[in-house]
Amino acid sequence: MQAKNDISENANDRIRAILDLIPNAALAYDGNIDAFYFNKLAARWFGVQHGTVAVNRDALTVAISKIDGLSPVAHDSTPWQLALDNESVEDFEVVLTASTQAPRIILCNSNSVSLPREPGRIAIVSMVDISAIRTEYKNLHARAHTRGSLQGTESDTIDIGKKEDEVRSSQAYMEALIDSSSDVAIIATDTQGLVTVFNTGAEKLLGYSEDEVVGKLTPASFHLEKEVIARGRELSAAEGFEIIGFDIFVYAARQGKSETRQWTYICKTGEYRKVSLSVSAVRD
Repeated sequence: MQAKNDISENANDRIRAILDLIPNAALAYDGNIDAFYFNKLAARWFGVQHGTVAVNRDALTVAISKIDGLSPVAHDSTPWQLALDNESVEDFEVVLTASTQAPRIILCNSNSVSLPREPGRIAIVSMVDISAIRTEYKNLHARAHTRGSLQGTESDTIDIGKKEDEVRSSQAYMEALIDSSSDVAIIATDTQGLVTVFNTGAEKLLGYSEDEVVGKLTPASFHLEKEVIARGRELSAAEGFEIIGFDIFVYAARQGKSETRQWTYICKTGEYRKVSLSVSAVRD
């Protein structure tokens, strides 16, 4: 069902243009007409036809549930409505179940934007399917329990650092991480900043091959230096001590927080690309 078009055709074109700039699954939600716009990948996940101008919320045949896969997420608590309510939405996990499709565990980040010469704001939600990653972690934990490595008294508890090494070195984990989406850039590093994972999405975005990057470069190789310096000064002033180098990118993650910021990436060709970078620590 197509929503009543209460905004201009130019606005529709701008919304579609915004969504097409997002490499992973993305949707826009207009609360004024209670309708959604989808890019190609998101349309497939939600079971709607790509290219439809707008789809009414009541026409969607998908279930949005909490991470347990059972408890429904109320509309007021969805990532798109929270964004319209000016609440920060970062690393919000939901289970998306569309008819004839297997459930997907979706990691959402959203924000609201205004369109020039148009009333109100719309929510933009970027989504990544992390089902494979969650499944692999579950399997790794199950295998660890089966071996009895987590049994015994508190003093016999498995060494966390050793277990992290096992998870990081698992070929299945790496494959799940890399294959989870070829439409979003995934770059993982070790604790010193050396790149350990550089997926197909990252290759598309930056123009480097995996062989050129993994074990050889750090994220600083892709960032605009003046932005990194400015962010380092900002963090240092806020925290009261100097924060430099790789710590600029991962300071929040090392505090147990996730962070999403706008950065400028420099491609292999020298081209500048604006990106929304989400950074979080991967722990067992």
